Amino acid sequence: MFRKGYVLRPWANEDASPLSRILSSKKFWEFLPEEYSGEVSSDEALELIKLNVSNSNHYIRAVEFEDKLIGQVRLEFNQEYAELSYWLDITHWGYGHGSAMVTLFLYESSRHYPELRFVYARVHEKNLASARILTKLGFMRLAAKDDRPFQYFECSMTKST
Repeated sequence: MFRKGYVLRPWANEDASPLSRILSSKKFWEFLPEEYSGEVSSDEALELIKLNVSNSNHYIRAVEFEDKLIGQVRLEFNQEYAELSYWLDITHWGYGHGSAMVTLFLYESSRHYPELRFVYARVHEKNLASARILTKLGFMRLAAKDDRPFQYFECSMTKST
């Protein structure tokens, strides 16, 4: 069902250095809601990791591929809805990792949170790869909710009987 080599795991303090490198790339921020604010030190990355670990309203996983940190997947909960967000190290763009890690994460999330009914995601209108990933996974674009430059996609997590 899933490609081998992927591991979804909690963030660890040892991730600070690679996270710092990933977040310090201006290109990395191109499609994100936040703007690039300059290089991120290892100490700042460590603070972000600690913040992620302590946030009970989120389900966050670091993504490894073949023992290397390549991204993050996250659900932010709001009653029966959750917002899906994910990012991938730019050195791994274009290799199918985004699709694989989101597929695995949604599968894992549905097992951990069986009460979850809907997942939505915001995608920058120029991020065609992310829109393709979500569409391939059964998300539908909600044109009425678009908030330029972001588009909204939604997916029902309810299993067919």
